[in-house]
Amino acid sequence: MRDRALRERPMSVERKAIVLHNRGVVQMQMGATTAARESFERSVKLAREVGMANVALAQLAHREGDFEAAVVLYDEVLTSGMSHPTLAAKEALIAKNRDRAENGQRAQQIALTR
Repeated sequence: MRDRALRERPMSVERKAIVLHNRGVVQMQMGATTAARESFERSVKLAREVGMANVALAQLAHREGDFEAAVVLYDEVLTSGMSHPTLAAKEALIAKNRDRAENGQRAQQIALTR
């Protein structure tokens, strides 16, 4: 869906957030991660509460190896009180990201001291 369609078509802000999220999902599946991130970020800005676009951003960060960002994003979702089956399935992944982020920070600290 083109941005023009989002501007010209009368729809609520919440609906636009959903459309942007769905567009991001399709873009991510097609491998267009930059475009997907932009769609998810726009969806998050429009949405009134934490939602699936936040989860999608966390998933995208994980796929790209940005484990620190993934942990932060997943923590935002978990502390929001949002419940979704995806989140329960991601608990192990969140813990793994947290470990990877901590290991990455330790490696950076070691490299800085050399």
